[in-house]
Amino acid sequence: FSHNPNLLLHEKQRSIVIRNLLPSLIQWLDASNGNIRVLCMKISCDILITVFHAIGGKFELRLSQEACDELAGYAMKFIGEKLLPLYKMIVKQEEPVPQYALKILCAALDFDRAYVHSILQHNLLRDVVRCLYTRTRVGEGEMSVSTHAAKVLCHLVKGGSVKMKDLHRLDVS
Repeated sequence: FSHNPNLLLHEKQRSIVIRNLLPSLIQWLDASNGNIRVLCMKISCDILITVFHAIGGKFELRLSQEACDELAGYAMKFIGEKLLPLYKMIVKQEEPVPQYALKILCAALDFDRAYVHSILQHNLLRDVVRCLYTRTRVGEGEMSVSTHAAKVLCHLVKGGSVKMKDLHRLDVS
């Protein structure tokens, strides 16, 4: 989808992909096979990033305001009702699954700051902080800072919804 957004954004496809395919993909996030979890999260991430880019007018293909509103509604409903409730489980999985989830959250927050309330409502602040430092290679001690987690935290702090002292209490310095 990321290489050919027209597949996703075609008027006969977009509602089917978001309302049917995405919920089916996230059902596989608790699969025992790690490759399946990564693939499902990667595809979900690609689809949602494509949707947010289309709504933001970042493609040559321009959608009508009605189509943008429709896509935004589908995306918000999916993220709010299906994906955010699974984040506590998702962020505990092996990399790169949590990073794909955080990338989706960054794109959603870039599009609409209302997601800040949803993140706090689902008590995900501590989980985002836990994802701030991630292993660069599975099983090795080398650590790096997750830019996606840092961006999510910036969104939370920027709007005044989270105070710096709250982050310090969670050991973010």
